[in-house]
Amino acid sequence: MRWKILFMTAATLSDCWGTPSTGGTGATGSTGVGGAGGTTSTGSATTCGTTAACADCKSCALNGPCSTLFGTCEANSACQSIDECVTLCSGDTACLADCYASNPDGSGDYKALNQCVYCQQCPKQCPGQCG
Repeated sequence: MRWKILFMTAATLSDCWGTPSTGGTGATGSTGVGGAGGTTSTGSATTCGTTAACADCKSCALNGPCSTLFGTCEANSACQSIDECVTLCSGDTACLADCYASNPDGSGDYKALNQCVYCQQCPKQCPGQCG
């Protein structure tokens, strides 16, 4: 599944590709995520923090506390396009910026998903992948 690649490339940016924001259809923050206008934060609680490995934590987050954001991104073709584009960038920041610029309708959802997984649920298991 291409989402494995999404999370392998997350370490290339220091802030999980931004902070989620209002707008769109999913989360709240500063870059325009959507949903039902609700927040995606699980608060300061980390429900996946008991796993030791980054891959296990990511799996827990995607199937648990971040599953709504994951579903939102999967349902958003622009978010999927960002994921596919980021895979090809190999950490090149100009390339990554172009991925977002070329798919503005998916940017917020993609950033919100990464924020949830790496910054809220797995910051200790996946060090360096959240700013």
